[in-house]
Amino acid sequence: MNSEQMRELADELLSMGAPLVGFKLGRLGMYLKTGPASRFEHLARLGLRAEEWADGEFWQPAFQVEVKGTTGAGDSAYAGFLTALLHRQTPAEALRWACATGACNVEAVDSNSGVQPLPAILARLVAGWPNRPERLAGFAIGGESALDLNIQ
Repeated sequence: MNSEQMRELADELLSMGAPLVGFKLGRLGMYLKTGPASRFEHLARLGLRAEEWADGEFWQPAFQVEVKGTTGAGDSAYAGFLTALLHRQTPAEALRWACATGACNVEAVDSNSGVQPLPAILARLVAGWPNRPERLAGFAIGGESALDLNIQ
């Protein structure tokens, strides 16, 4: 799937009423596209600021790790994303938490023993955990669009 097909699929799912659509992209990280602010009204109890989430498109590259197994990586990434929602993070930060949790998962052979407690994951992020070098064409880190970007 290329970037244009991914955007089209996200638009199709958003047109069905979803407030947000996210795709885990393996070694390329994670993509998120969000709908209008009105779709976030039923999520108000989470304390999310609809204006931060509405009508956005975001991408976060994967983090550098030694991959030992990939079973459960996507599930772990989405768990990290949901945890970020519960902690009222911005979309870009939610994607960082998601990719960080997924990256921890792949550092172990099985499906869950690599996932660390949230404080340990956040400590790695604060310490400047480097991203993998692969880039998603058409995206800059954090959501700013660009054409065929290759950031080091």
